[in-house]
Amino acid sequence: MVDEMTTKPESDREKVRATLLARFHRRGGPTAGTADFRSLTADRQQQVLTAATLAPEELPIILSWRDDHSWLLVTSHRVAWKNGLAVESLKGSQIEKVGAAQDLATGRLALNGAPLVLTVTTSRGQDVALPVEPDKTAYGALRDLLTFIAASAQQKPAACPGAISGPEDDSRFRLTPIAAI
Repeated sequence: MVDEMTTKPESDREKVRATLLARFHRRGGPTAGTADFRSLTADRQQQVLTAATLAPEELPIILSWRDDHSWLLVTSHRVAWKNGLAVESLKGSQIEKVGAAQDLATGRLALNGAPLVLTVTTSRGQDVALPVEPDKTAYGALRDLLTFIAASAQQKPAACPGAISGPEDDSRFRLTPIAAI
């Protein structure tokens, strides 16, 4: 009976991983800088894990990498990103809307015309710029994935234990407004 209790959270986390990876692959899949976290080099994995400081039960799932100071990590519990020196994060329940039009309107485009940021609006009405690989496929896949995560957290906060959700008033998460980036 003890074994069942200890393996159940593992299977829930693996279900979250499988669901998010399946959706990611259906919407474009891996690109040069955005892929399943497990497919990355050990050095890159360690660099991101050290910076993101994951909880013991938290699984890294997808990473979108621009450089050492600009990346986005989707985990089984939250979305974490580094845009400069600080690492910040949001739980799924804290994401109100995932933008598209405002990303293109900001003028933050790579030479290939792909957006450099994915804008989300938090449940507190704050717009936050998440760094993404400058690739239209990666942008589209991540935009869809974050929209799915936010919608799932809003509709069924307790339906999937360990999924990306949580209290909206969690003061541990500080955000940098888009205008400051």
